[in-house]
Amino acid sequence: MDKQKVKYQAGTQSRKVNMDQVVKYTDNTLGYDAMLIVGALADLCDGKYENEDLEEGLKHLQNSLKLGLSDSFELWLYSKGYVDREICKLLSRSFNEGRINIANFENNILDENSELVTKVMSKMPTYFSNITVN
Repeated sequence: MDKQKVKYQAGTQSRKVNMDQVVKYTDNTLGYDAMLIVGALADLCDGKYENEDLEEGLKHLQNSLKLGLSDSFELWLYSKGYVDREICKLLSRSFNEGRINIANFENNILDENSELVTKVMSKMPTYFSNITVN
């Protein structure tokens, strides 16, 4: 940002923009406000347009913005009790690298691949070892 000399106006002063301000803006303002706007749109469309794909897409986008997870499998893992988004991403990546079909995931996918889940979770702090899947 120093090379581009990005500045903002603060009263009568012109100040340089730093990375902390950019992160704060994107995390607090864009992320939170976007989630609220998408949530409002999802509520407005709920059952009014008879377009289930639109409603489902808006709900998925809202959850993705809220939780910081983009993949349906990652969101599903979160709903099953893996409430740390980095663990959900790591588990999803491990399933993909193991070439396990997660396209039509079901509740038993975690049971069927318990060795992989245990291996991934063993690398995490012990706090996460007590997660019980719903």
